[in-house]
Amino acid sequence: MKIKLLPGFFILILIFLLAPTPSISQSTTPKWSKLWNSSGSNRDQGYAVATDASGNVYITGIANSDPSTANSWIETKKYNSSGTLQWTTTYDGGSCSCAAGRENGLCIAVDGSGNVWVAASIYNTTTYYSDLALIKYNSSGVIQSNYPKRYQDASGTGVWVMGTSLAVYNSTNVYIAGLTYTSTSGYKLIVLKDTITTNNYTWGWNNTPYTYQGTNSTGGHSAYDLKINSNNTSLYVTGQVSNTSVGTDVFTAKLSPSLGTATWTATWNNSTYSLNDSPLAMAIDGSGNVYVAGYTTTTGQGTDALLLSYNSSGSLRSGYPAIYNSSNNLDDQWSDIALGPGGGAGDGAALVGGRTRVASSPLNENYLLAAYLGSSGAFLSGWGTNPVTYDGTAGTPEAAGTDQGWAVEYVSSSDRVYISGRSHETSGGVNITTIGYDGSDGSLVWGPASFDYGSDVLVGRDEVAFKYELNAKYNAVYCVDEIFIAGQSYVANQELDYVTIKYSCGVCVPCLGPGGRFGNMDQDVGLRPNPIYDVAILRLSSEIEISGACLYIYDLAGNLVRIQNDINTNAISIEKGQLVSGLYFYRLVGKDQVFISGKFVIAH
Repeated sequence: MKIKLLPGFFILILIFLLAPTPSISQSTTPKWSKLWNSSGSNRDQGYAVATDASGNVYITGIANSDPSTANSWIETKKYNSSGTLQWTTTYDGGSCSCAAGRENGLCIAVDGSGNVWVAASIYNTTTYYSDLALIKYNSSGVIQSNYPKRYQDASGTGVWVMGTSLAVYNSTNVYIAGLTYTSTSGYKLIVLKDTITTNNYTWGWNNTPYTYQGTNSTGGHSAYDLKINSNNTSLYVTGQVSNTSVGTDVFTAKLSPSLGTATWTATWNNSTYSLNDSPLAMAIDGSGNVYVAGYTTTTGQGTDALLLSYNSSGSLRSGYPAIYNSSNNLDDQWSDIALGPGGGAGDGAALVGGRTRVASSPLNENYLLAAYLGSSGAFLSGWGTNPVTYDGTAGTPEAAGTDQGWAVEYVSSSDRVYISGRSHETSGGVNITTIGYDGSDGSLVWGPASFDYGSDVLVGRDEVAFKYELNAKYNAVYCVDEIFIAGQSYVANQELDYVTIKYSCGVCVPCLGPGGRFGNMDQDVGLRPNPIYDVAILRLSSEIEISGACLYIYDLAGNLVRIQNDINTNAISIEKGQLVSGLYFYRLVGKDQVFISGKFVIAH
């Protein structure tokens, strides 16, 4: 096959080769931050953050939380890419000034049609306990008919149910997992599938959840993470189960999304000690290998950081478990996991983040971050032989529970891994601290970026303490990584407020956007790159005025698989997201016209 190169192509290549490397912005000042308070001195805590293809930011959590004095509710908010509030929606299942009345939005996701999904627990005014709940909002923040969809376990008089994790493939394939407890049958791990119905107490799989209970029903059983693969053919859940009276085990299962039955299950117990072992996060690679990160408890040395990996058939892979114990024999754990360089191929890196205790007296903990070679469970060679650590600048003794990493995100386009948590800094007390490292060798490339609300609140806590509170993506328009954080910020008088933060940090990745090497040249109109491996930009001539347009994406069979609404830019980001490999068609439509249409390929 011959390729014809036009003269203009050589000019473009020459520009690329001769252009100086653009200056890289390494600012750790947020692009914007938003604080929200429900009322008085009660606590508002953001638990999860998500973004969509247009750069909008969504946050959910618990509002007005103080079990002894006030009723709480679920508060979900949407900001645009500039930090302007678009909508806020409150849901309160019932008033109760009690611990059982705590209502939480725990996980959040956005599907390709702009629907927003929240996994939650909701107070039940009949049983006086909580229900596992799934909430569906449309793109305008309106809770849809028959939602929240609740699950109530009818097998006992005392019922406590909570949704702790969420997996969204598209608007018709949504899954939620958590725990259920009744006074008669004890604890169970539970997974449910959403279904479109007129009854919000009816679920998929013939209204029968997948449940698992170990031999010790009074011990802890709960799902901690839930994942769906790229073509909705396999659903994975991991959680903590109890099989003996002396500790918990790591449970992992592969389920059929269409049937809700287990293809395989695996239980891991550190048989040497038979103490508490627990997963906290999970990831799935392109070959169907499963990675589970958490901790194992060992006699005389507290908890050790634990990484397991199963192949697509459910067998523990060679080299696993991979257990990290710091030299001082104190507590270590992984709190979150992301797949790093080559992670889609099965032999890439598993990037895990968490915390390590350096000393108990005086108290001193550090962030902990490591990269493992997926195929062997050994440390990735470029990272050296030990994890990367970060110690806040406050010195010792530190405030309890600080210098802990809780959330990890990897951005493939920039080959960066980000970790966020809470650290004790010299000024500003406890801060939300976020750091970026090179995915290949673990070198520091951005930060530490420490957020403190108000320098006059030196002892206040600003913190990220959950794995769902960090989201990072590459913006190919501006050649930057955008980092979004949800959390909580101490203001005064024990008051905690929602906090939402956006950072934007420059990366050395050529692109066609403003500030990039090719500037805004109109001849670069069209969709680039195509095929799409991660993200592409659909660029229109600057002479075209775009306002309130919609981008429709269809699969090869003509099914509408994604809508991007309210487009007001001539450079539109199209992410691979959950689109499977194949050919797609797009149409950018305004009020009275079709601006452009075409086709693209999603590559694996």
